[in-house]
This record gives sequence, structure tokens and C-alpha cells, in this order.
Amino acid sequence: MLAALPALVPALLALFLVWRIDRTREPVWLVGLTFAFGVVAALGATSIEGAVGRFTEVTPGAPTGSVTVTFIFFMGISAPVREAFKVAACWPAFRSRHFDEPYDGVVYASSAALGFSLVDVVAILRHDGVNLHAYLRALLSMPASLFFACVWGYALGRVRQSKRPGIAFPASWLASTIAHGFYLFLLRARATSGILATLPLLAVMGVIAFFAMRDLRLRGTSLAPESGSGRVSSGTSLEMARRALVRDQTPIRWRWIATGMLTTLGTMLVAFVGSVMLGNWMGIDFSLVNETNVSPALLVIGGLLTAFPVGGFLTVRAAQLRTMLEPAIAAALAIFFVLALLGFSSPVTLFIGLAIAPFAWILACGGAWVAR
Repeated sequence: MLAALPALVPALLALFLVWRIDRTREPVWLVGLTFAFGVVAALGATSIEGAVGRFTEVTPGAPTGSVTVTFIFFMGISAPVREAFKVAACWPAFRSRHFDEPYDGVVYASSAALGFSLVDVVAILRHDGVNLHAYLRALLSMPASLFFACVWGYALGRVRQSKRPGIAFPASWLASTIAHGFYLFLLRARATSGILATLPLLAVMGVIAFFAMRDLRLRGTSLAPESGSGRVSSGTSLEMARRALVRDQTPIRWRWIATGMLTTLGTMLVAFVGSVMLGNWMGIDFSLVNETNVSPALLVIGGLLTAFPVGGFLTVRAAQLRTMLEPAIAAALAIFFVLALLGFSSPVTLFIGLAIAPFAWILACGGAWVAR
């Protein structure tokens, strides 16, 4: 019971904020019931994870053995089971008559996710004990669970609005599951570097959840199909970003894509050298980097991330581009090249690079957006 108190208070506070933001607030009893369903779903998902873990000799709470086997377990078992049980927890609310506006998809998905994360946080604190490492994992677990649910909750709201199933929900659920698998793998790692690597992935999910929630609210309070007067204004944030990433009347300028990729790689090299020089000036010994002393690695990663907005900015300014398509492709190619090089190192380094890659790509697009 004592372990539940540090998780219960922030969970209820986050649940209240999600419910309070809604323009036409949902019945408190249904939101609370969905929260309770999320708790029950977490108990069921934890039981399945434990059973599969005992069968495969992989302990979900403290992974041991092969890194690849652990990654497959989290990606193929834990993440799909967790996201599927969250959907099942909010499905009664989705089918109810109270689901009468698009934003309700976020409300009920968040309610189920917060109930789910309550059990998850209690399990972490009970397993690892009350210490700084356990509290850090618990602190990062709850917002991630909320963000993952908001992504497919957004899609549920769109489905109810358009009255057409489509691929929006399956695609968003699959994306959330893949991201959740990476997140679980890094969060459950014993190394501090793995836990810190979750921060960029958490930031990306937070940005996506924020704009998805904002887009749903801009669509109005009606569940009428998106036609006629119910069509969304072309000025929404998601629509503006989509247009900036779509090819216009001019052909794709492949020369500037190649130039942008080389520019990004060049700025990464300059940033790497600058980070090492700064570290030496600050007295940081890069030879002492290990699983507990991560400050040298953080300095280098921070420097490398600054290369992406600079590369996107320089590419757009040099080519006078009107869209972000070319710099976005260039940044993706540069990231792929770096990940291919990391593939020759340890698997953990590659997984950390994969977790940071979406954040780096968003930074590159942000730099290109400013240059436009």
C-alpha cells in the first residue's frame, strides 16, 4: 500500500487534468471506471508477461542474458500485450453513447493508460525497492504510458468522427507498440545510460501527443464526418506541417538532398570534435565513460544533436527551398548512415541510437522550418 502512494497521487492528478481540459467533460463515473479497467488490464498483462517470461527464462523486471533476446521479448511480447490490454480497457467507453466528440478518444485512452501505469509503477517500486534508480524509472514510466495511449486514442477519435474505420487506428497502434517496445527495453535496463536514452524518445512522444490533442480540439466538438462544414481549417498545426513535408509543383531536388546529408554529417563531425574539446577543457576524462559515468557520453550526444537543426537550417537557406521535404529526407539518410555505423558496435549502442533517431530527425525538421 505504501508503494502505491507515490504512483496514485500523480496518476489521479494527471487524470484530473486530462478530464478538465475537455470542453464538454465526460461523466466522472465513466472516466473513473475506465481508470479502474486500466488497473485490471495491467494485472492481466503483468500475469501474461510473467508467464511468458518464466517459460522463456526472461525476467521482465530485470532482464538478464542476451541483449537480443531481451529486446525481442519487450518488442514482441510486452509492448503488444500492454497496448492491446489498454485498448480493451477503454473499449466500453468507446462504444458508449457518452463518446460524443473526437477529443474523448484521448480522454478515455489516457484514463485506461493511467490506471495501467499505476500498477506498473507499484511493480517497479516493489521489485527494485525505494531508491533513486527505482524512482527515476517509475517517474519516466507514467508519462510514457500516457503518451503512447494518446497516439492511438487520437486515432480512435478520428475514427468516430469520420465514421470510417480506415487504417488510422491500426497504424497508430502499431507505431505506439514499436515505440513502447524500444522504451521498455531502455527503461528496464540496469544501466543509467539506457534510462537516460529514454528521454529523447519520451520528448518525441510528448510532441506527437500534444499536437494530436490540439488537432482534435481544433476539429470541434461534433462527431459528424469530415465533410462540408465539418472540414478542418487548413490552418491547423498538423495540416501546416503535412503541407511543408509534401512535394509541391516543383520536382524533388535530389542534388540538395545529397548536399543536405553531407552538410548534416559534416556538422555532426564538427559538433563531435567541439564536444570533445569542450570536455577536455572542462576536465572530463572520456576514457572513464561506463555504465554509471555517463556525463562524457551525454556531452557528446548533446553536441551531435545540435548538428541536425543546423544542418536542416543551412540546407533550406542555401537552396532557397519552400518545403521541408528535401532537408527531412537528407536528415533521414544521415541518420541511417550513422545507425549503419553503430551496427558494427555493440547492440546496446545501436538501440540507444535508434531511440535518439526520431528526436534528431524532428530537430532537423525544426531547423528547416525556421529557415523557411
